[in-house]
Amino acid sequence: MMAAIPPMLCIGDLLSRCINKNIYQNVAYASYCIYLVYRMVFKLLIKGLKPSSGLITVAYLVCCGLPITYMISYYLQTIYD
Repeated sequence: MMAAIPPMLCIGDLLSRCINKNIYQNVAYASYCIYLVYRMVFKLLIKGLKPSSGLITVAYLVCCGLPITYMISYYLQTIYD
């Protein structure tokens, strides 16, 4: 586990140069609300799809669930502020 820290720091440094700063700020802005909301959104999406395998469930939640969770959380955070 300790050996994974330096490569992760290097990857994070490279990503911070490539990815726009506004993306980091928006995700950080909505992150606490994402933490509070993600489980409810994921449960609703799983209930609606009723996936047959675990791999399909993970792909579905990453491709559809994360963007939906982010949009809901960002909107809720702006309302709260």
